[in-house]
Amino acid sequence: GVIAYSTKAAEDYVKMGVRREHVHIAANSLDNTLRFVSSAPTNWVLLDIRVHSVHNGFAHGLVHQWAEDGTLLATASQTVMVRHWGQVVGLPHTR
Repeated sequence: GVIAYSTKAAEDYVKMGVRREHVHIAANSLDNTLRFVSSAPTNWVLLDIRVHSVHNGFAHGLVHQWAEDGTLLATASQTVMVRHWGQVVGLPHTR
């Protein structure tokens, strides 16, 4: 359902937005905030993912979740810790 999907979006989609721009990174969530705005019947949910900053090992962003009729369902914010993938698996840093 939409509610379960919105909850999942708050947990993972800001990290996906960071990974889209920075492919070889690992990101671990530090905090999530999810605010439900309204409900609407919908077959799909549009996620508007906005990464506001990636700096000094941290990233911050927002997700707005829209029903197909244009109803704002929820907003979410997230802070993640960002590391180059080589740091996670013990490989040297390369681009």
